[in-house]
Amino acid sequence: VQFFNYKRPAVLSVFPLEGSEQGGTLVSVTVEDYQGDATSPSRFMAGLFSLFDAPPLQVDVSCAGQGVQSRAASLKGKGRAQFVVQFAAPQCAAGIGNYTLATSSGSPVLLDLSGIKTLQFTYKGTVVSSVTPPSGMTNPGSGGVSIGVFIENVQSAPAATPTVTLAGVACVVSQATFSPGNNQLFLTARTPELAMGLAGRVGIVVSGVVAGKDLAFGWAYTAPPAMFLEADSFTIDGDARDWVSASHGTTVLIACVIRNLHAAYDRAFDSLSLDIPHAGTSAVSFSSLGNSAKVRAVFALNTSTLSARTKYSVSVGIYENGTKRFSVSAFDLGTRTGAWLEARDTSQPRLLAAAPTEAPAQGGTLLLIGFLEAQTLQEQY
Repeated sequence: VQFFNYKRPAVLSVFPLEGSEQGGTLVSVTVEDYQGDATSPSRFMAGLFSLFDAPPLQVDVSCAGQGVQSRAASLKGKGRAQFVVQFAAPQCAAGIGNYTLATSSGSPVLLDLSGIKTLQFTYKGTVVSSVTPPSGMTNPGSGGVSIGVFIENVQSAPAATPTVTLAGVACVVSQATFSPGNNQLFLTARTPELAMGLAGRVGIVVSGVVAGKDLAFGWAYTAPPAMFLEADSFTIDGDARDWVSASHGTTVLIACVIRNLHAAYDRAFDSLSLDIPHAGTSAVSFSSLGNSAKVRAVFALNTSTLSARTKYSVSVGIYENGTKRFSVSAFDLGTRTGAWLEARDTSQPRLLAAAPTEAPAQGGTLLLIGFLEAQTLQEQY
């Protein structure tokens, strides 16, 4: 009895070798079969399985953690005994998928894999690659932040618009654009207003791109900048100084600029107060300086209750609907730990300076003497 070892169909190439875990990538396997001749019979001549018979085929794909998934495959002749088997890769988790060619009844087709060793397909994970901007202020009053979410390794456009959440709260997705050329999905969304206590690193989650999988990414929720008083804008009766006279009971006007006071920073207000211990003050006016988050305020201070040679803390109270929400007491100068006001004794004139500090013994040098609080002096000639 003569036995024949018939030549198997040989796999020449596979393309592509990788695709999205979403599935749907069209994989083409080029196979060369052997038709045979009188001196070297083939499977085709022996009436055994052969691609020349154009049999119905399927591809069985196995992925880690999943059962075997079967997909119908098409067969198309290329000439010169070459055929192209095509199938759509099923959805699999990121990693390696192994596949075998089989008849429609499930019998595996024995192939010569000497050229490529094995039939494998690499599933690339669908991921959020970036979010722009990477941070923002999305506090109450901000109106949220418009963000762009870039998602890589997407095989096809989702049937429905994906959902996006920030810290578990839904964003408003206004646009979803799929780019088949680079398998990328771009989402435009607006973040929700979140409580100030959530400021810091928060999670973005995208759902509805890959069935049964959420795509996570980090985003920095930036808290609004702290409020403070501008030291250079602090004036008393129009003079850039930080002291008042405690010797003459009078009313002075104190003006200051509060930085970073704006409703967009969750700092809505309708009234202000100047808070100085044991002092009588009242608000005169306040106004926002454009849209710069600066507010200029003017207050009246009765100095009669102040004690000379004493430094007083100064703060501005910020109110909404009669409720005090904030108190601002810090200057923007690094040399000061807080806002303060000095009450001075001006009942007697004080020598400020004299120049020059030396002169020839013969005399005749003009001496200039400067005084503070010189209103009690009388000019004498």
